Amino acid sequence: MKLRTTLMLSALLVAAAATTRADELATVEQKLEQAWSKHKSVSAKMTLNTHLAMGSMVMDGKGTGTLDMLKKDGKHLVRVEIENNVTQKMGEKENKLQQKQLIVSDGKFTYTVQQIGDRKMAVKSDPDDRIAGGPKDNIEQYRKHNTLKLLPEESVDGAKTFVIEATPKKAGPRGASKTVFYYQKDTGLMVKMVQFGPDNKPVTTLTYHDIKFDTAISPDRFVFKAPEGVTVVDQTTKKDAKPAKPPVKP
Repeated sequence: MKLRTTLMLSALLVAAAATTRADELATVEQKLEQAWSKHKSVSAKMTLNTHLAMGSMVMDGKGTGTLDMLKKDGKHLVRVEIENNVTQKMGEKENKLQQKQLIVSDGKFTYTVQQIGDRKMAVKSDPDDRIAGGPKDNIEQYRKHNTLKLLPEESVDGAKTFVIEATPKKAGPRGASKTVFYYQKDTGLMVKMVQFGPDNKPVTTLTYHDIKFDTAISPDRFVFKAPEGVTVVDQTTKKDAKPAKPPVKP
């Protein structure tokens, strides 16, 4: 009886602790969204570092870029430009690639242009507010397939941040790989994201710096123009498409 009572108390304590952590995370999300709602625009520089080792193959990447975001008519207008220099090593062989990516979201659609060497590809997709750097859409999207956990606060470039860890509910072929997000407490902006491999070592680290809030940004910056000679592949879900009318019977 005493053992059973002890086990029941332990289970209750674990459940209570889990509920408390969930409440704390919900409170943090509210604080972040409130902070994010106060700003109309964001401009920042980006740094992207990648290190991936799979057997004898090692890939290292260093990228730099910019983020511009403007809130207009309840929507996020976003432009991201990034250039990434990648080195792939397979034994003694080494291959270097230059990758460029342009992402433009005009509030209705998101356009992505990917360039590897001289090859360019362009895709039109549904709008994705996660690229704006705000908390709500990013957290909600990760919650669908991950278990979220609030970690101790940290400072990034001297600014205090809330830290949220996302661990997949189902492990992939190589095991679970978590992602950790760092959101500025006073602005709600995600200023750092680290993706880990199954060995719990960082694979990709994205950081924002030289951040400016509420500066004037022309809406023209978020107008997409397809590169000359590049066909834009439409991958939208076409939710507004009207069903075809049935043929009229004679």
